[in-house]
Amino acid sequence: MLEDNSYSETVTWGYNGDSFVVKEPNEFAKNILPKHFKHSNFASFVRQLNKYDFHKVRNADDGNKPYGDQAWEFRHPKFQYNKKEMLELIRRKVPAKGPKNNNATTSYNNDNTQSNTGLESSNGEDNQQDLAGNWKVATQQIQTQVDYLQKLQNQMANYLQGVSKSYGMVLDEVLSFKKNMAAQDNLLHNLVQYMVHQERGMTNFFSSNIDGNPLVTGKIYIYIFILKLSYISQNENKRSESDVSKAPVHLLANR
Repeated sequence: MLEDNSYSETVTWGYNGDSFVVKEPNEFAKNILPKHFKHSNFASFVRQLNKYDFHKVRNADDGNKPYGDQAWEFRHPKFQYNKKEMLELIRRKVPAKGPKNNNATTSYNNDNTQSNTGLESSNGEDNQQDLAGNWKVATQQIQTQVDYLQKLQNQMANYLQGVSKSYGMVLDEVLSFKKNMAAQDNLLHNLVQYMVHQERGMTNFFSSNIDGNPLVTGKIYIYIFILKLSYISQNENKRSESDVSKAPVHLLANR
């Protein structure tokens, strides 16, 4: 954090290089802490510093505030500018045996002129704060996933509704087509039956009243040929209807 110049207006090294200063605690907790510590609790950050023997620097008695009214300055003898080799000497404090001195942790909103405020806190309280922060992050992630799945479900439902509607339209067209084909088949069947009946009647008539007239006989053969063509056309229509009824629905839609 301290090496990132983009944070210099919020957190920076002290003037002497033996401390660091949080100039804007609100901005620090909102935009910087979550990037490095996975929480946005400034009080928890202060407790962690205290566990590693960092101490809040007391303001001067003359009321001078070189870093601003809201600034918090922290110092550790092994935490100094451009001396990274000393960082490994910073150790977590070992809890003292016996009765503990439960000094109240300085409130985040307290005035910075308070003198040498105690920053110690119990491990249980800190763990609860960290756990609460982790639960909050996990809950937000789960809610985001739930919202995304709900959106996908709605899109899928709309898609299936559209497919069902299209299928219904195609099915109606197929049924209407089959109905029309059946009507045409019935009409052709009746026409053929009528023509066959007429053919038989005329054949009997000519056989009984015409004795070998070649002109009349030729006309009869032409009439019979036309009837046969009509019968062949009827069979072709039946075959087409059978092919349509067996075709997949998506092919019928393309028709």
